[in-house]
Amino acid sequence: MAETEPIVGRTPENEGRKTRADLKQVFCLTFLVPIICLYILTGLSPLITAETYRISPSSAGSSPSLNPYLHAFFLMAWFSAMSAWSLRRGDGLLAGPAGIPVTYFLIAILAGPVIIYGPVALITLLAQNTVSFTSPPALIAAGHIDFHQLTLLFCLIFLAPLAEEMAFRGLLLGALTRYGLPPLAAALISAAAFALIHAQYSLSGLLAVFISGCLYAFLRLWSGSLTMPLIAHISANLFSLSAFWLNPP
Repeated sequence: MAETEPIVGRTPENEGRKTRADLKQVFCLTFLVPIICLYILTGLSPLITAETYRISPSSAGSSPSLNPYLHAFFLMAWFSAMSAWSLRRGDGLLAGPAGIPVTYFLIAILAGPVIIYGPVALITLLAQNTVSFTSPPALIAAGHIDFHQLTLLFCLIFLAPLAEEMAFRGLLLGALTRYGLPPLAAALISAAAFALIHAQYSLSGLLAVFISGCLYAFLRLWSGSLTMPLIAHISANLFSLSAFWLNPP
């Protein structure tokens, strides 16, 4: 009886190399690419500032900033690139059910405001330092909402959470845990990367974003689904923008 040749496609050594390659590609896709793209956009156009979310109300006779439209384009392109990579990868690093129980859904909605304002309150209490963020635009400065402002709201409430959760709690957290890191270490690294792409914030703001990133990672690991941190992130941004709406700085 002839000997069958060993199947070498999925040996531990080959799988290890594949996992390391995945980790490098994911790190570039979720962290380096958005940072480089934002710097390129900043250098190409004077309409793009380091404060991605900042839009000053247009003065008389001047056109409004194009930031929301370019920001929306960047987020959609980033999300599309991550989706294409994940589909090409096959078994993917976004494993987990899309659906979650209604209880988890409600917990995520309620957790959102706590995740965004809990770290702020904690830092303010312990460090006696006001946490400073880049203020969103004066959405009601002109007394109405136009398409320019609606685009920005869509970016902040839906596109940004979708892209960021896929990047940091989906691909990056998944790649790190698959590489063999303990869940806590993977959560801390993904949260640090999440904080660093918000470089427009103050140091205290970055720390608050880091803590929020850890909490989103906990929801991802606890529920086994990316849907829970995504719903919490949307809820957090919606609550935050509503607070600025009702009490603008």
